[in-house]
Amino acid sequence: MHLHEPLSFHEISFRRTPLAEPPRAETGLALASLVNGRAFFVTGAGSSAGAPTGLPTGPQLAAGLVAWAEGSGLGEQMAALEDCSDLGEVCEALNGALNRGMVIRQIEEEVDWEESDPNLCHLAIALLFGEEAVSISFTVNWDPKLSDAFKRVGGKIVPRVAYNAATMSTANNNEPRLIHLHGLWSDPDSLVMTSTELEKNAAVKWTDPQLRASLSSGSAILVGFAAEPSYVLKSLSEMRELMDNPPTSVIGREEVEKFTAKSPRLAEAIRLNENLDRYVQGDACEVLGELLRCYYWKRLEAAIEAAANLGAKEGDRSKITAGHLKVPCNRDAVG
Repeated sequence: MHLHEPLSFHEISFRRTPLAEPPRAETGLALASLVNGRAFFVTGAGSSAGAPTGLPTGPQLAAGLVAWAEGSGLGEQMAALEDCSDLGEVCEALNGALNRGMVIRQIEEEVDWEESDPNLCHLAIALLFGEEAVSISFTVNWDPKLSDAFKRVGGKIVPRVAYNAATMSTANNNEPRLIHLHGLWSDPDSLVMTSTELEKNAAVKWTDPQLRASLSSGSAILVGFAAEPSYVLKSLSEMRELMDNPPTSVIGREEVEKFTAKSPRLAEAIRLNENLDRYVQGDACEVLGELLRCYYWKRLEAAIEAAANLGAKEGDRSKITAGHLKVPCNRDAVG
């Protein structure tokens, strides 16, 4: 699969907007949850589709598998599918007609999970982990792009990555964590590819006490979701059932009316219609770039105020030096 050009960011929110420009009103709740340390992200395939990453979404991968299956003499089985754009339904049929190992090998032929670079969405989340604004997040993606972003950012503490029951058992609430709800591509046995596989013993489950605690106390920011396979919808529905509060923000590319019309099952799973004011329209990379920029500005404002108070207390504002301003890392470092 063709990859985008080498890592280079030109997003308006990240490079061309003054640091001090206030956020859009609709991103205010997400920004507040980051500043007060309550936010966690839940990312879907759309978060890894933006340049320079360029990985396929669920429907795109499903289309590739259907074409391969038809060319392999399984046209009748594919024609019988209720929804041939549902990746989980396609994989369920192929697992039955062939075997799981063959399906995984074909996906590996179609997608290079390792070579593509992380995009601004991944790097913004990694930087927010590094700034300790975020301590846990979840992804339904199989790809390692968030882990790649953690390495590129090089924070003092790299989040622990858990992707199945075994790796969940070694994590604890005192360390930052990224949870791959449906497994990680480097461990094919961990992958959840169908609704049936959600029930296997090795799969990550919302019954885990750590996950339940995170959902009850945190503020969710959902990004990169649209036309999702049935197994992803089931995970999101279970997640939403356990949340005490609605998501702080749901970030989508289209206007909310189009989003709910095109993805009605997703809107139902996360109960979006109950909280339409939480919807933020925009490209995933653009919106996360805006949140990152505004978070850094809030930190800078707090540092300046603290330094001013220190100078006033000492009776000489001339003693305020750059050393008093503990400004976060340079955002240009990720470009």
